[in-house]
Amino acid sequence: MLNTREALSAALQGLVGQPCTAVSNPIGSTIVIDIGDMRHVDDASAGHLQGWRRITIGSPWRLQTVHRVICDWNSDSSPDGELIASLAALVGVRLDAISISGPAWDMVTHWSNGYQLVVFSDSDDLREYSWFILGADGLEITVSPKAAGDDTWRIKQPGGRS
Repeated sequence: MLNTREALSAALQGLVGQPCTAVSNPIGSTIVIDIGDMRHVDDASAGHLQGWRRITIGSPWRLQTVHRVICDWNSDSSPDGELIASLAALVGVRLDAISISGPAWDMVTHWSNGYQLVVFSDSDDLREYSWFILGADGLEITVSPKAAGDDTWRIKQPGGRS
């Protein structure tokens, strides 16, 4: 599979129907969402548990329903804050749909509990990524802020194919 929009779309659609198995907030407003069965992954950190797919979001985001905002990237991320408590509502919930749209590759995920997670990737920040997905099988999808240039996304298929 080549590094095409079709390959990107197919990789994302493979997430649909899978449950969220964990959420975390490792630093600041960054969130991590594990999708599918948790597995041991060997890496430089001597292995750790992660979902079949792991979505890491570094750009501004908002968790919402059609009627209200639940929390967003500015929410309190302290241990007792609303950010992780609100995101915990995704654990055990099925991903019903995922879509991306150019030119900045904003992402919207729809969950079976009626929640939507909207990611705004069109920042001109100098951060390394807007969002990325790592697969336990070696899949890597990375979307960079628009300031990074015209090719703001890349995909690496399992086995190292781009």
